[in-house]
Amino acid sequence: MAQYGSDSYLQCAKLPMKSVTLHQPPLDELADVLQDALAKNFKAASVKVSDCPDLSQPPFNLSSPGLGGQSTLLDIGSATYLTPVAHRNKIYDLKDIAHTIGLEPTFIIGAGLGPWPHTKVNCEMITDLTIKDNGISNQTRIAHIVNEKCQLDQLPASETRCMILINLFCSKGQNAKVLEVKCKGRTGQDDIISCMRQAIQNKYKDKLIGLGGTFLLSESKAKQHIMPDFSDIPLDTPQAVQNWIKFYQQHPPLVAVGTFVSTDPGLDLKVQHFHGINSSGEGGHFYTDTQPELATYIGYFAIGEILHKIDQP
Repeated sequence: MAQYGSDSYLQCAKLPMKSVTLHQPPLDELADVLQDALAKNFKAASVKVSDCPDLSQPPFNLSSPGLGGQSTLLDIGSATYLTPVAHRNKIYDLKDIAHTIGLEPTFIIGAGLGPWPHTKVNCEMITDLTIKDNGISNQTRIAHIVNEKCQLDQLPASETRCMILINLFCSKGQNAKVLEVKCKGRTGQDDIISCMRQAIQNKYKDKLIGLGGTFLLSESKAKQHIMPDFSDIPLDTPQAVQNWIKFYQQHPPLVAVGTFVSTDPGLDLKVQHFHGINSSGEGGHFYTDTQPELATYIGYFAIGEILHKIDQP
């Protein structure tokens, strides 16, 4: 792909792809594992198996109601494509990927970098996209920096591209059993996603387990980052990357979407990746709550059946 035009992207069929069947423990067993870990990290925590609520309704307002049906994790691209200078040709189209893998129709949520050719600037992408035979419902937002502040925009239905790296949970958007996670008052050092991921890793060791879903953070502000426009100066050390990224405290309530996996079996997987938005026009890459004694979470997570790693370096 030589040009960065309005319809340019790397065709999925021509990209390297590795597929892994994920280990799927019983949900009630997973609930117990997460309950034990979260109870040590929060003043109050409960995890149970429940029917998924209608996620298309407040407070989540996603483009499909559920997380069930052909649950699939996608890990596309790599953080290495961001350094030392950004590989701006690493543009992917989610509609093309869903069609090539055979996921259509599909509901896609997750975290990654947005379509630079559309925005003309680097941006964080909060993916929320439903592809059906009769069209696309695209509620994806992009967060970028304007005058040192966050600007949050919604992508048009026709813009289904992302770039460089993205982590997605795909399903048919159907009602299904999920893990309902409720936590309040963080007392430990771990953020909520790290706590859950490490608990699963400790229990299941080298078995690869992947989950995706959404959570609502209320009462506490969130630490999130937004990447500025691509750097002209090579980012050749981890410290250079950290100095380049801009960090913000963003207001609650905040809804985040993303994925996490228990381990990386040599596929260059990003083990956890969530992006969040609020109704105040803020968004970005989620780290943790910044007022732990106030932090209140409710989340819904589904277990993946298969993981596809696309365009591994």
